[in-house]
Amino acid sequence: MKPDAEPPSQPVSRRFAGYDLTSRVALHRGTATYRAIQVTLRRPVLVTVLPPAAGKIQVQREHFHRQQDVASRLHHENVVSTIDAGTHKGCRYFVTEAVEGGSFADEIKRTGPCEIGRAISVVRDVARAIAYIDGQGLVHRNVSPNTVLVSDAGVVKLSGFTLAKDKRPGGHETWIDHDVDATLFVAPEFLNGEKGLDVRADIYSLGCVLYHALTGHAPFQSRSAAVVLESHAMRVPTDPREIRADIPDGLVLVLDRCLRKKREHRFAKAEDLGKDLDAVRAGQPVSKMSADGALWVTPGTLLPRLRKKR
Repeated sequence: MKPDAEPPSQPVSRRFAGYDLTSRVALHRGTATYRAIQVTLRRPVLVTVLPPAAGKIQVQREHFHRQQDVASRLHHENVVSTIDAGTHKGCRYFVTEAVEGGSFADEIKRTGPCEIGRAISVVRDVARAIAYIDGQGLVHRNVSPNTVLVSDAGVVKLSGFTLAKDKRPGGHETWIDHDVDATLFVAPEFLNGEKGLDVRADIYSLGCVLYHALTGHAPFQSRSAAVVLESHAMRVPTDPREIRADIPDGLVLVLDRCLRKKREHRFAKAEDLGKDLDAVRAGQPVSKMSADGALWVTPGTLLPRLRKKR
């Protein structure tokens, strides 16, 4: 094998198509993603590569092309952007910006539950990203504190588009194998097998992120992915005011509307979620919405017939 014919499998520095690859950060369905430095501009980037052997396997080739197609379509201040794409000595690749900082999950782990204003600010930026990708005809399907990146300059960007797909009304969903961490933030539709997954699934996931930011943990927790998925579909999470008394009632209403079990009872658009977050931040009433499917009623009170032990 020639020195730069294929990307390295171990953390090393090697030139690849104008990039110095320094360490591998992910493997997913035949593709490998590396931290790298763009030689011409000396800036950090991420290089995702499909080696020739993986490219011969149809499912892996199609997955890479879908990733590349999604990445090339997205240009928004709150979405990780694509820089370059091409083929180098049989290896197909695309390059995205590297966000210098850390994930929102890292921040919460380091600081504990966020200040109210901080939680609203981060989630508001992610809502902008979700509204944008919805406008591009895509569903993210992987919104979590780990895919929300916060740069050293404080810019919030949504990443993790490996599971993103085009919206197809009435289309069947392909089952995704989730680990426990990922299931903490997925919508009930994944378990129910509903057709035509749409932005309301991403809104549910973002509601889980907000709940996590405010309370320090996800709405449901278990060592079993199956138990967590069942909880999303069947159980009501603890009213966050029972965990933290300073959460404004308006923000609890926003959480309620994100986390309702049936998608038709949630916010219909990420823009609507964003407007209500702006209202909470300004100390104004949130928009009125049907009580159908509401999780929590009067402040601090749960629906007793639905509440189950977490």
